[in-house]
Order: sequence, then C-alpha cells, then structure tokens
Amino acid sequence: MKTNAFTLVSILLILQVLVTGNTVGAEDKTSPPPGLKAAGPTGGRTSELDRILEDHRLWVASKGVEGNRAILTDFPLNNMDLREARLSGADLSGVVAYNADLSGADLSEANLTRADLREANLTRANLYGADLQNAILSRAKLNGAILTAAKLQRAQLNQAELNDAFLIRADLEEADLTEAHLEECNLYMANLKRAALNAAILIEADLTASDLTYAQLEKADLTRAKLQKPAEYLEMETMSLTDLSHALLNDAVMVETNMSGIIARDAKFKGTDLTRANLSESTLSSANFHNAILLEARFVDAVMNDVILLDCTVDGASLVHADLTGSTFEPKTVENVLFTGVVGLSTLKFTQITPIVSLRNSAREAGLRTEERALTAALRKYRLDEATISERVFEYVFFDFFTDSGENPWKSLLILSLLFLVFSVVYMVALVKQSGDGIFKVWQPTRVRQDLGSDEPEKIEFNRMVDLKTAFYFSLISAFGIGWRELNVGNWIARMQRREYSLMGTGWVRTVAGIQSLLSVYLLALWALTYFSRPFG
Repeated sequence: MKTNAFTLVSILLILQVLVTGNTVGAEDKTSPPPGLKAAGPTGGRTSELDRILEDHRLWVASKGVEGNRAILTDFPLNNMDLREARLSGADLSGVVAYNADLSGADLSEANLTRADLREANLTRANLYGADLQNAILSRAKLNGAILTAAKLQRAQLNQAELNDAFLIRADLEEADLTEAHLEECNLYMANLKRAALNAAILIEADLTASDLTYAQLEKADLTRAKLQKPAEYLEMETMSLTDLSHALLNDAVMVETNMSGIIARDAKFKGTDLTRANLSESTLSSANFHNAILLEARFVDAVMNDVILLDCTVDGASLVHADLTGSTFEPKTVENVLFTGVVGLSTLKFTQITPIVSLRNSAREAGLRTEERALTAALRKYRLDEATISERVFEYVFFDFFTDSGENPWKSLLILSLLFLVFSVVYMVALVKQSGDGIFKVWQPTRVRQDLGSDEPEKIEFNRMVDLKTAFYFSLISAFGIGWRELNVGNWIARMQRREYSLMGTGWVRTVAGIQSLLSVYLLALWALTYFSRPFG
C-alpha cells in the first residue's frame, strides 16, 4: 500500500509539472533583463525607456527645471523603434543602436560620440549641432536629415545614404564617406579636409565654399555638382572659396559640374571626366589632368601655371585668358580649342610638337598674331634645347634676348629707348668735359641765313640746360643716323631744326655715336622683322 501511495504521489507531481510548464526553482526565461522591463505596446520600447523619454521631454520643455536629462549610454537600443523620439540634448555617447529606427527623431545638440548607428534609420531626423565624432554610421539612412553644424570628425559614413541631407557648415574632417550617397546634398561651407569620398555619389550636390583640402574623391560622381562661389557673394572678400587643394579626384565623374572660382592647387584629376565642366576663374596651380576628359570644359581666366595636361582630351575646351605658364601641354588633340589671350604659351613644356604646331596653325588661320608668336617661341625654345651650346649662345645673344624668341617684338624698341637714355648720359659727360673732343655745330655752307653761324665748327660750350637738351638731341639723331639714300630718319629729324647746322662728334664721342647707330638700326630691324613677318616660323 505504501508503494502504491508513493507511485500515486509521483504521478500527481509529474502531471503538475506538465500543466504549469515549470519546475520548482527553475528560472523564468521570459523575464526582461535586469534594469529593463518587457517591451510594451510601443513596438520594441520598454516602459522604463518611455519613462526616460517622458522625463527628458519635461526637462527640455522646462529648460532643466523639471524632469531629467536622458542618459542612454548603457541602454541596448538595437532594432529599437524610436521614431520621432524627442532626444534634443540627450547623452547617447557610445550607445549601440544598430538598425534602430530614429526616423523623424529630434537629436539636435545631442551627444552621440562613438555611437554605433550602423544601418540605423535616421531619415529626416534633426541632428542640428549634434556631436557625432567617431560615430559609426555605416549604411545608415540619413536621407533628408538635418546635420547643419554637426560635428562628424572621423565619423564612419561609408555606404550611408545622405540624399537631400543638410550638412551646412558641418565638420566632416577625416570622415569616411566612401561609396556614400549624397545626391542633392547641401554641403555649403562644410569642412571636408582629408575626408574619404572615394566612389561617393555627389550628383547635383552643393559643395559651395566647402573645404576639400587633401580630400580623396577618386571615382566619385560629381555630375552637375556646385562648387562655385555664389554670385551674391562675389564682392565679399570674407566669403571663402571651395578648396580642393591636394584633393584626389582621379577617375571621378564631374560632367557639367560648376566649379568656377574654386581653389584646387596640386589637385589630382587623373582620368577625371570633366566634360562641359566650368572651372572659370579657378586656381589650379600644379594640378594634374593626366588622361582627363576636358571636352568643352571652361577654363576662362583660370590660373593653371605648372599644370599637367598630358594625354588628355581638350577638344572644344575654352582656355580664354587662362594662365598656362610653365605647364606641360601634350593633349591627344586640340580641335576647336579657344585660346585667345592665353598667358604663358611660350613657356609650355612638351616632348611632342604636334599639338603645339596644330595650335599655332589654328592661331595663324584665326589671325591671332600674339598667340602665334608665343607658340612659335615655344617651338623655337624646344629646337634650341637640342642645339649645341655655341648655337644656343649665338641665338640668344643676337635674337632671343631682344625679342623673347620672337614672342615680344616690342621688347627691341624698349631696349632701344633705354639705350637712348644711357647714351644721352654719355653725351652729357662729353659736354661737361673741357677736353678737345666733344660735340660740335657744323653750319651748312649753303645755308640761307649766312648772317647766322660761322664757317668753322663750333664746340658747344658748357651750359646746364643747353647741355641737357643737346645731349638728348644728339642721342636721338645718332640713334637714327644710318639709313639708305633718302630713307634716313636722322636726316628727317635734322630737317625740323630751326637753324641749318649739323651736330657732329669727334674722337671717342664719334665712336660712341657710331656704336649707338649700329645698335639702334639692328634693334629697329629686329622689331620690323618680328612684327611684320614670321622670321622664326
């Protein structure tokens, strides 16, 4: 009977376990973790989190008088539904909110440093002035979000979606935006120094006045992006320009991008597609356009000294008034290139003369004599680089020095004018000295006024004002003292005298006057030759 009773009790205990689904001393596995209650009807949010949010709302509304500031650094917010949550000024530093839904949430001025927001939904969220330094936002959705004045230094935004987002004056220094989507994103005056934007999509993005110094934009798509200085601020000296200095833009797509007025010193545009891009008035010193596509691109008034234009396509490009001083110029073709008023054509560097010859022929056909002379000078310098030292010295001393290799015919006349002043000083010294040699008046024997002058040469005596005028006049007629028959400018000048006499030098003065005549005639001949013809063409 005792055995049967024990068996009956055992059966009853087993039935109790089966019915209740629990055992004595067993842990309730459905209970929430310590510190958090089970999720309520708010879609994943706990009642304790709701209480914290309500306290924070009161804290914000009362400006700190009531409620408490939300501190969620220890809360696991993975996959949490926080749509339109009011967390302005909250402390979420280091929070883990992977795949959380924060769309429409107010996180303005919030502390999100080192926060893990991978794949989080922050669409149309307000992050104005939020601190997101070192935050992880990889693959996060930030479309239409407000990130104005936000701190995003060293933040990870690779593959994030920021289409139509507002990043005005945001600090993104050293941020990782690799493969991020930033279509029509407003990055006005944003700090993107050393930021990684490789393969990022920036179609029609506004990068006006942003700082992209040392930024990496390789294979980025900046089609129709805006990087120019706004027209309404053109007269404001304090208005900064978009700075792309030292930026890497290799293989980027910048079709029809407006970059007028940007600063891109030493930027790399290797293989970049700049078809119909506008870089007018930009500073592009030492930029590298190797193998770039510059079809119909505009470089009007751009500073392009020392740039590399090697193996690039420049057909239809406009280089009007651009400064190409010292640049390497070897494009594939130069069809329909506009280059009126280009500065520094004579200083271009090249190893293949075909593009330069084609450009010179275009200048000749268009009647652009200044540009033609400059390109001829560039070709002449290239030829002389291959010549012997003696030939180079001869060409330089007798031709290139006086006309800049034919580029500047007026330089010979300028030197002639300077020599006129120098020789005037020499003749002034001759007049002051009381030695036998000097400048004499020789009256014409057949002069009309026989009552004037004498039959003997008269040495001009020392007189300050007379000496000065005489020295200048003697220098003038000496400069033009050589001619052919009646084609003697010196004689023409002498015929304008009021008196019928000639000025003649004796001794060393005569020798100096002869040297001046030879130099002057040579310089005049060089000017006429280089200005009216093509002696080096």
